[in-house]
Amino acid sequence: MALVTGMMRSGTTLLEKLLAAHPSIDVLSQPFPLLFVEAKRAFLRTIGDGDAAYPLSDLFLETRYTTADVTAFLREYRPGLPRVRELFAAMAEYSGQRTRFDPPSIDEALTGAPEAFLPLVEHLCRTLGRRPGVRLSGTKELFCEEFVPAVLERGGAAAVIVRDPRDVVVSLNHGRGADFGGAARPTLFTLRQWRKSVAFAIALDGREGFAAVRYEDLVAQPGGTLARVAASFGVAPFDRDFAGGIPDRAGGAWTGNSSHGARDGVSAASVGLYRTELDPDLIAYIEAVCYPELRCLGYDVSLAPDALVPAMTRYRDGHGEARAALQAYFTDPARVAEEAARFELLRGEAAIPPGCVAIPAAAARLRAAVRR
Repeated sequence: MALVTGMMRSGTTLLEKLLAAHPSIDVLSQPFPLLFVEAKRAFLRTIGDGDAAYPLSDLFLETRYTTADVTAFLREYRPGLPRVRELFAAMAEYSGQRTRFDPPSIDEALTGAPEAFLPLVEHLCRTLGRRPGVRLSGTKELFCEEFVPAVLERGGAAAVIVRDPRDVVVSLNHGRGADFGGAARPTLFTLRQWRKSVAFAIALDGREGFAAVRYEDLVAQPGGTLARVAASFGVAPFDRDFAGGIPDRAGGAWTGNSSHGARDGVSAASVGLYRTELDPDLIAYIEAVCYPELRCLGYDVSLAPDALVPAMTRYRDGHGEARAALQAYFTDPARVAEEAARFELLRGEAAIPPGCVAIPAAAARLRAAVRR
């Protein structure tokens, strides 16, 4: 099984389309989002939190469980085929499902399907993807980094893609961003989800079957980046360079899903748009909240460490305030205090407590980046 994941508007779809053009890989575009949401809800029910509004959370300040706990749960989790059928019915009206299937195809795929969650997902990808002979069948799903260790444990492959968070915010809140990302969310929600992606990307880097990808590297050097992903996935190098465009599943040309217009092939046109599209106070806020991760991944940062808290204090968010379920992400002194405390922990000498970083194995590299 192959899983491609990351924060929305980070290039997950571009990476998925490129991987699906490999003769040994088939990746469907968000075919089963509610299956993953249900799996995380089922886990949360084991700790008495089955009603969480956003179960695929950012993990910041999460101390009730670890990623290892989620992986252990997924080894044994069996959603039940009747529940899976209910979820497919619900996805018929769900905008987050990008690849859809007719009821006869779903019935056929579920007949004799495995009961265990990850074997079930792999079976559905292979059966509904209908590409014979591929070595890896998989799915692209957003916010599903917590599932990556379980996929790798089973001998599967996974990729997490990250993109400059300033350009992610541009893509979400400008141009056609709402067409792809839905109604606006508070900026802090976006940034904490982005930090989760980074934590998994750097913590799992080098593990067999895993590839961490920067969007900027993918669009600037697609050949070299895809060669590295292919090697991580254990398949032969790509036999094409995509100079003539990216194929879609129907055999035509995929024109991209940029918020800023159609793109032919692999394009770097959206890299750095934040410099002209975002207000300086918003740029400074993003850099302040994401400072350790930006430094760790090699992105440029204009702020000095002593300017981070003033930048967070100065910013007033105008996004997502109609979403009551995301009230905890609205900019206020409590959120600034949380972020300031996190930075000081990463900059200091004391042990980094659970919840400071989405996956604790990433903490050492983030601390080293802050101190450079």
